Amino acid sequence: MSVEEKNKALVREFLEEAWGKGNIAAVDEFMAADYVEHPRPSTLPPGTEGLKQLIAAYRTAFPDLKMILDDIFAEGDRVAFRWSVNGTHLGDWLGIPPTGNHVTATGITLFRIAFGKVVESWTSIDVSPAEEELQWLTQGGGKARSSDISLSERGTSPPIWDVLSRNLTWRLRVAEVQERERIEQELQVAHQIQQAL
Repeated sequence: MSVEEKNKALVREFLEEAWGKGNIAAVDEFMAADYVEHPRPSTLPPGTEGLKQLIAAYRTAFPDLKMILDDIFAEGDRVAFRWSVNGTHLGDWLGIPPTGNHVTATGITLFRIAFGKVVESWTSIDVSPAEEELQWLTQGGGKARSSDISLSERGTSPPIWDVLSRNLTWRLRVAEVQERERIEQELQVAHQIQQAL
């Protein structure tokens, strides 16, 4: 078996054990002691300890988390893979109580492997709007539209923690938009009454 095939097998096994089964001990088995993650969430410690906390946080908040390996490629000591995950927010996420919202994310990760262990990783993640949010926004769930939530509030490339938090709390943001619209309408009516007097 070539080095590339061995490295791809290592990645598949790691994803199944750590992310698929939630086996935190797999991190020490597959990651080097000096493992470095790019970018690393600033709220987590560096290295394998941070990765363990990250996996535990996801598995706690989304106990039905499913990860699918969509594509995998290897060249020398590098393995690139495209993946997707989905799950239901059934546990605490950064202080946000369970919402029951469904979350989907896709990403591309690049691992550098040396001596049979991952020594470095780079990940780019795209968190899609929740199914409920898309349905609400596209099927006339009210006057508020996704454009009513400002780009600055959404952010153009915010940290994953912020994206997931916003994704899980979209109903609250929509309710705020609706309440602002209601107050604006009442103020307009009050202004018209005042002008008529």
